[in-house]
Amino acid sequence: MGLSFDGSTFIREGLGGGMFVSHEEKLIRIPTHCAPKCNCHVCRVLKRHRIDPRLTNKGRTHTMGRIAHNLNLVISTYRKFTPKEKIYLVAGCGKQLTYPAAAKDLYYSQHFQACRRYVEDQDSRWYILSPLHQVINPETIIKPYDKSPYSLSYQERILWARQVAESLIQVASPEIEFVFLTGKLYRQEVTPILQTKGYETKVPMQHLAIGQQLAWIKKELEQEKQLVLNI
Repeated sequence: MGLSFDGSTFIREGLGGGMFVSHEEKLIRIPTHCAPKCNCHVCRVLKRHRIDPRLTNKGRTHTMGRIAHNLNLVISTYRKFTPKEKIYLVAGCGKQLTYPAAAKDLYYSQHFQACRRYVEDQDSRWYILSPLHQVINPETIIKPYDKSPYSLSYQERILWARQVAESLIQVASPEIEFVFLTGKLYRQEVTPILQTKGYETKVPMQHLAIGQQLAWIKKELEQEKQLVLNI
């Protein structure tokens, strides 16, 4: 059935006749005689073998089926509420220093530095998208330059987007989600390429103006983040 687990609580409940159901993002224990029919993967497999996890005192087979159901449900719930690993992408734009520096320091506009504080607070990998360098590690030392997406022709932007996508694919598996904290020109040709390769993309500030983006970042930085799983 493809189960992998360390779930003694759910095994004990299954042995004792307890069956779990999912309700409003919670797992609830109910007596087996009150349990509704379930159509989860495990229960479909059990049904083909004439095993009913809702039956008690009918032999070990049905009991083990109930344990498998309970474990499958907790694994499914855990996967549902465990966030995917993210890679954040920030546009290398705005004011620059006049001397070589680490990319994260070279761009010193209010917007870039706000995005930097946000992604560093997430404790996730992040990269800078540059019209000149494509994808830059924030620690890489680069020289100041004068180039923007607006200075590229349509064909140059298409080529740039392909190079960016190829670079990102090299550093991330398809289980990774890319989060774009960039303007439209930095992402509109890149995201379709990533999506066709099976990657998820997200643009949390897509419809916000610059001032609204700064306000959104400030609010997110002030907000306490936590993942709660009620079982």
